[in-house]
Amino acid sequence: MAMTAAYSSATRGRLLGLPATACVAFLVCACASAPQNPVRAFWLPASQDAWAKAPAGGASLRKPDGTTRFVPGPVLRNVVTAKEKLEQASSVRAGLGLVEMDAPNAFALNHQGQPLIAFSLSWLDQLGKDPDALATTIGHELAHLHLGHTGEARKQREESAQGASQVLGTLLNLAGVPFGGTIASIGVTAFTRSFTRDEERAADDYGIRWAVAAGYNPCGRSRTMQVYRRLSAGSLDIPFLSTHPGAAERSELANEYSLKLNNRVCEE
Repeated sequence: MAMTAAYSSATRGRLLGLPATACVAFLVCACASAPQNPVRAFWLPASQDAWAKAPAGGASLRKPDGTTRFVPGPVLRNVVTAKEKLEQASSVRAGLGLVEMDAPNAFALNHQGQPLIAFSLSWLDQLGKDPDALATTIGHELAHLHLGHTGEARKQREESAQGASQVLGTLLNLAGVPFGGTIASIGVTAFTRSFTRDEERAADDYGIRWAVAAGYNPCGRSRTMQVYRRLSAGSLDIPFLSTHPGAAERSELANEYSLKLNNRVCEE
């Protein structure tokens, strides 16, 4: 199910060619309806070193239709650097994947028995140039893995989602969709995994604490919440926000850390 990474030559230098898989529909919680924000492509290199070795000028991710999705070099460097520093601060390790979907999102999951953090490209479009936002978000996702948020109710939801993923993956494979099992698993996880609000609060606390320990500003969390508030006030649907503590509460936690660290609250 792991996807291979390859380097290719192209005009204006080398491009990181990570083939993507396509998704036609998802079964959510064994239901036949498709989500409003489907995962359309997923990139996971065979070796995580591929992210760090991407050309300084940026990388192009190959999409199923043969077109590419460009990710600027500074954004990739911000992600890789923040992930490395947060892993050192937390002693939690995870792989990195990228996803194409409309809503900005980041989530943690187990992929083939290994921990994985995935960012949507739409998230990186909004906040990829903000190292502090990246760090507090990566810390948040690593905290979910560290804290082992596997309550019985969510375990049952995940078992149901896993069954739906296996069925859908088989159907996609039979239909000739490459890596159908992988894209089904990622898509189902993205839309069925919801942590309780207490779990989210704990992950926020650990995440900001680790980000500060790694040398980042806790106000990255506050800026992330500002972006989500702006997007949710528009026409973009961000489903996972309904399962998280309110933006004001999460910003307040960032303010508390900022007061301790910088003797001032985050700018609104």
